[in-house]
Amino acid sequence: MSGEGAAPVSTGYTPLLSEDTDVRHYSAAKWLSSTITNLKAQSGDVDLTIVMENPILHLKSQTTGKPFNNLTEITLAYKINCALLGALKLIATKAKVPCTVVEVSAWRKTAGIRSKDRTKQINDAIDFVRKTYGMTHVKESAESVCIGYHYIKENGIEL
Repeated sequence: MSGEGAAPVSTGYTPLLSEDTDVRHYSAAKWLSSTITNLKAQSGDVDLTIVMENPILHLKSQTTGKPFNNLTEITLAYKINCALLGALKLIATKAKVPCTVVEVSAWRKTAGIRSKDRTKQINDAIDFVRKTYGMTHVKESAESVCIGYHYIKENGIEL
């Protein structure tokens, strides 16, 4: 999320993997609704925009490069992620907060992340955020900040 005149605010949500899928989705929806309310209260008349990454159907491991064995489960996971994206967009719409979806390849290109190796991509995102904004301790949120950076650049927002 970002407001004009400010750096991207990374409020990335990380679900507990031990939770059931339905519980994780409910938790994410509840978290987004609460975050919108809190940011609106803190920011006054600053416009907020929610920027999310478009889900990707991965047919092979980004870490090992090996194909996944169970395509049915992978396809189901993709469908669930798309449904979650739709639910989150609905929450944003109901809160009258614009929401946009960014392709993975687009934000990575804007941030100069070229590696195919997943670990290297994450480390490149961390380095980018550190160099661009001077932010440290961003391991979990570096890619979220890169997505916000892409949105800011693509829309000509001056910081």
